[in-house]
Amino acid sequence: MRISDLIKLALMDLGQRKLRAALTMISVSIGVASIIALVSQAAGIQQSVVDTLYKLGPTTMFLTPRGYQITSVDVIRISELQGVARVIPIVQIPGSIYRSGQQVQVSLVGIRSSDLEALLGSIKILDGSTYPDAPVPVALVGYNIAFPPEQGGSQSIYVGQPLLVELGFGQFRQRIQLQIIGILGQYGSTPFVSPDNSILVPLDELMKILNRRSYSVLLVKASDINTVNDLSNTLNTIYGNNLQILTVQQLSETVSSIIGQFGVLLASIAGISLSVAGLGTMNIMMITVLERTREIGVMKALGFKNRDVLLLYLLEASLIGIIGGLIGIGLGIGGAQMLPSIISYSFLRTPQQRGSGPQQGMAQQGQVSLSYSPVIPIDMTITAFAIAILVSIIAGLYPAWRASRMEPVRALRYE
Repeated sequence: MRISDLIKLALMDLGQRKLRAALTMISVSIGVASIIALVSQAAGIQQSVVDTLYKLGPTTMFLTPRGYQITSVDVIRISELQGVARVIPIVQIPGSIYRSGQQVQVSLVGIRSSDLEALLGSIKILDGSTYPDAPVPVALVGYNIAFPPEQGGSQSIYVGQPLLVELGFGQFRQRIQLQIIGILGQYGSTPFVSPDNSILVPLDELMKILNRRSYSVLLVKASDINTVNDLSNTLNTIYGNNLQILTVQQLSETVSSIIGQFGVLLASIAGISLSVAGLGTMNIMMITVLERTREIGVMKALGFKNRDVLLLYLLEASLIGIIGGLIGIGLGIGGAQMLPSIISYSFLRTPQQRGSGPQQGMAQQGQVSLSYSPVIPIDMTITAFAIAILVSIIAGLYPAWRASRMEPVRALRYE
């Protein structure tokens, strides 16, 4: 029998059982949509972080202390090393502000104005201007501080407005007042510092306020990409375990590896729903075979061969996988575009509603904004679609084989 005729029969059979077939297709589509939507989030975050890292330049290195105080002596010492083009000291501490009567955790970052571009990749000023390299109590505030997401993104802080910032925890609290000189644009994911949730102030001013002589991190720029490894080895020789040294290349490889493995895990979890959909497909096909026993007997009496019956039921199962897979691709792409807003809102809102404390402050200090665009991998989309069809075919094998092995006489007598 021609394959086109069998496809028409398969479509007619599915049309006669619309509700049952639709529910089975929906279960398949949910599995495909889950895989596409979740994997695209991991791919989007990975792409966003890696792109941001490379905006800093491949010659960039981050030096963070391990039980060691980095001082201006270290800055001078490292600056004089061969292959070093620039050394940028940074001070970063947790703090909090009050907005609409609610305490909001922020990160206070001290850095020279001339070094802002090296840290952020580019300077995005939404309103106002950058501060001077002088010990004056002025600040640049991040986008999420000026336009809080929990207030629908409406502006709550303006240029020229004084801002009261609370530093420290418990009984050791210090309140400082800063004059807002500018508001930063939206950055999204960045390494070490989250500009969207930070207040940037002149380095000398913050060190004076804290009565501090040490730095939180040094950002080192090598003179050439070929000297990065040699410079890293030299710094390891000088400081040993006192400093943790990370290059942009190391960070991007680590991030790609971790997020890639996380994406595989998400895809595996989502794939479980496809297995459940396969069981549902097998169930509906078995019920269909039982309900159509007499019909199968009639088809065989009219000349249908065993392979024709087998192929007919496999086509029905395949159509369930194909239609469900196509619906799942559409749902997955739509869901992938919606998830970043949901995830970003949840992650940005939760820390602000919790109580303050040392652990919360440190968590906020290392917080990374989850602003990213999902990347829908074509290969994963095709794979999910193929798996949906394969699972449906495998689920329909036994019912199809059972239907093809029926004897016409017994099938016609079946009630």
